[in-house]
Amino acid sequence: MPAALGVLLLPMVVPEPSLVTLDAFDGIAGWIAAPSEGVSLTLSPDAGEDGRGALRMDYDFRGHGGWAAARKDFPRALPENWAIRLRLRGEGPPQTLEFKLLDPSGKNVWWSVRRDFAFPSDWTTLTIRRRQVTFAWGPAGGGVLTDLGAIEITVTAASGGRGRVWIDELALDILPLPGVPPAPLGEWRSAPGSGFPPPSTTTKLTCSDVAPAATRRCAVSVAFIRAVCGVLCERPRRSKMPRRLVNGSQWSGVEPMHSPWPKMAMKPA
Repeated sequence: MPAALGVLLLPMVVPEPSLVTLDAFDGIAGWIAAPSEGVSLTLSPDAGEDGRGALRMDYDFRGHGGWAAARKDFPRALPENWAIRLRLRGEGPPQTLEFKLLDPSGKNVWWSVRRDFAFPSDWTTLTIRRRQVTFAWGPAGGGVLTDLGAIEITVTAASGGRGRVWIDELALDILPLPGVPPAPLGEWRSAPGSGFPPPSTTTKLTCSDVAPAATRRCAVSVAFIRAVCGVLCERPRRSKMPRRLVNGSQWSGVEPMHSPWPKMAMKPA
C-alpha cells in the first residue's frame, strides 16, 4: 500500500452481540406452568416456524376468569437499553397477553400488557421494549429492573374459553442509548509527508482535511474494514490504462480508468 494512504489502526475489540438468544426452544426444559386455580394449562414441545422446536401453551379457562402463565428463569444483568423479541402465533379468542419480568427474588414484577390481544394465526414477531415495561408490584415499590431473574408469559381471561399459543425464538436485543453515538472503530495514523493529517487521538472515520494532492475527501467503508481493513477513496486520480495489445508486443491506444490509489497507473513494459 502506498505511504500516502497511511495506516488505519483498529482496536482488537470484539463487540458484544446486539441480539442474544435466550431460548431457541430446542426443548422446553426449565419452563413451568403456573395457572391460577381452576384454570388448565399444559406446556409441551411442538414444531416451530423453521421446523425446529417451539413451546406450546394449551389453556382452558373452564368457564371462569383467571390466568395461564408459563415461566422460566433467565438470570442475567440487563443492559441500559434493551428489547425482548419473540416469535408468536395462536388459536383462540382475544385475551389479555401479559409479558412479565421478575427480579432474582421473584417478588418484584415488571410487565407489559396487551389487552384484547388477537393472536395471529401466522408467526409474528412480538417486541417488548424497555420503555414499554412498567413496575407492576412488589416490595421494591418501583424503579428500573437491572437484574433479570425470570420471564413469564401469561394469557389472562378476557373472552374466556380455550386456546393455544406457540412461542419461539426468545431473544434479548441490546440497544444503544438514545442520542448516544456509537463507539469509534479506529483512528488515522499517517506517514510523514504523505499528505494525510498527523497522528492524533481523533477517532473519526472520515477526514476532510486531507491534502488535495492526495484526495479531497476520504471515508472508511466499515463493511470493507471488517473484511480486509481497506479504504475507499471517493475522488481517486485518473490514470491511463492500455486498451489492447497488438501483435503481442505493441500497445494500441489508451483508455482512461479510475484508479483507487493515488499515483498509480498501469503502463506497458
